Amino acid sequence: MEEKQTKEEAPAQVREVNEEEEVKEEEEEEVHHQRLEETSASLAAALEAVEQKINQDHTDNHSLLEEKTTVNILDDIGSMFDDLADQLDAMLD
Repeated sequence: MEEKQTKEEAPAQVREVNEEEEVKEEEEEEVHHQRLEETSASLAAALEAVEQKINQDHTDNHSLLEEKTTVNILDDIGSMFDDLADQLDAMLD
């Protein structure tokens, strides 16, 4: 009779071991999924930071270009006034 109980207990023990393995696999899968989510979030944050930096650099460069253009225009106007003043002086002499 003890052999019969042992034979009946064996499949139950195998099922229990299989269930434990499945639980472990599910836990490992959950950990991997969580790490993947964290990595994905980190990469998204890094990408956003890089995009902001690029946009800021572009804006800064654009502003710098506008400042240079403004300075160049003012220099040109100043040169034109100097030329006009020289021409007026030449006419008056």
